[in-house]
Amino acid sequence: QMIRSIYDEMENQIREEREKWQAQEQDSFREKQRGQRLTEELRMREQDLESTLSKQKELEIKIRQLSSEQLSIKEQNQQLQKLNIQLQEQVE
Repeated sequence: QMIRSIYDEMENQIREEREKWQAQEQDSFREKQRGQRLTEELRMREQDLESTLSKQKELEIKIRQLSSEQLSIKEQNQQLQKLNIQLQEQVE
């Protein structure tokens, strides 16, 4: 009877240790999966950021070009207005 009791207790301890080990393995696996998901999410966000920064640079270049064109058009308009005034004076 005593031996049976010791044997049952050992079996229970072995089962508990096995269950504890399996739970730890599952936790470890979940943590690894979570780490992989976070790494992938970080990589995607970095790609999005790079894409956004690239688009921002393109837009800044366009803004500079348009600003330069606007200035040039403004100067041309001023010259045309002067020329128009001169022509009107000649007609009169």
